[in-house]
Order: sequence, then structure tokens, then C-alpha cells
Amino acid sequence: MSDRQAESAAQPSDRAALYSDLQRAIPGLDAMYALACAAIDARVPHDGRILVVGAGGGRELAGLCDGRHRRAITAIDPSASKLALAKRAARQAGVEDTIDFVTTPIDALPRQAPFDGATSLLVMHQLADDDGKLAYLTSLRERLSEDGVLVHADVCLDGRDELDVLVPAFLQYAQAAGIDPATTRFELDALSRLPIVSESRTCELFAGAGLAPPRALFRSLWYRCWLTGR
Repeated sequence: MSDRQAESAAQPSDRAALYSDLQRAIPGLDAMYALACAAIDARVPHDGRILVVGAGGGRELAGLCDGRHRRAITAIDPSASKLALAKRAARQAGVEDTIDFVTTPIDALPRQAPFDGATSLLVMHQLADDDGKLAYLTSLRERLSEDGVLVHADVCLDGRDELDVLVPAFLQYAQAAGIDPATTRFELDALSRLPIVSESRTCELFAGAGLAPPRALFRSLWYRCWLTGR
């Protein structure tokens, strides 16, 4: 069974454990999620609307639902099983009732009231760069309000040479953190098969989708996070 098949066949609790281990294997990735929530909190009105795209494991939901504001949060994912993980994480954090969960891709989400803020954390690297990435970002921009803000995280590599330089540090860090070698293999196998693009190409896609020039928020190994918007 391949790593991808193993992930698909795993029970929700197993997938949650895998995502948790992957998060611990990347230096500072917890901080990226916290920083993404802080960026949204700083820019979105207290009664604003927030869209969480690719809600998946629900890692950012608790941070967005801090109880201090009356924001309306919509969490979407095209995978019902992954959205179930998000619901589970929200339930454990005591915030499930404050979130509207919708099983849908971004391009099928009805364009009703625009969102004041959105997060897209580690979603786009799974989409092909044959207009798939551009269409995704365009759909996001179309659902933002005029001053809406987007926090976008992605996996970026400038080629095999950059990966070869970074992998030894990744493996050493993961080993010191007590990460199962199967988890690090899963990560590296994913990098080899996913349609990952460079940071410069990502910035071109932002521009092509009509988004503002991105400002860097975070970087660790091949993980990047930016602040942009309409």
C-alpha cells in the first residue's frame, strides 16, 4: 500500500495523528498557524466574515474562534472525510457550534455576501499548474470583499537542488523531535509527486488572479506563508 493509499484508508483518528506528526516534523509550523490566525484577527472586523478553505484537519479553527468576537466563520473542504477531521478538531476545542461546515470546493461555493478574510493553508500545492492553481486563486479573490485579506500558505521549491540542500536538516530535526521515519518518508514522497512550483511562480499566480503583491509572513524549509488580498 502506498503512503497516499495508507492515508486514505486510515481512520479519522489515524489521519489526525499523521497530520499532527507532520506538523511537528516541520520547524515552527505550529507558529505559522498561530501567525495566520493573528494576521486575520488584526485585519478582519470584529463582526466580519471569515472563510477557511481546505479546512482539512481544522488546525486553524480554534485560533480563529477565540470567543472575543462575533465573526461568522465558514469552513470548506471538497473531502467529506477531511472535513470530518475539522469538525472533530473544532469539537475538541469547544468551537464547533460557531462554524458553518460545508463540503465543497472553492469554485462551487455560492457567491453571496463576500468574506472579509480568508485562509488557504497548504492547499494549492496539490493542484496542477495547468490553470488549476490560477483558477483556485481567482475563485478565492472573487469571494473576498473589496478590502478582504487572504492568508495563503503553500509548499514551494526552486528545484531539486534546493530540496537536496534542505532535506538533511529536515531529517535531523525530525529525528531529534522523535518523529516516526514513516512520517518523514510520507513527507518526502509527497514532495516528489505533487505539482509544486517555485516562490516566483506563486507570485506570478497571485498577480494573474488579481491579488495584491504578497507580503511574506513565514518560511521554514519548503513551507511559505504570505499575506495578500484584493
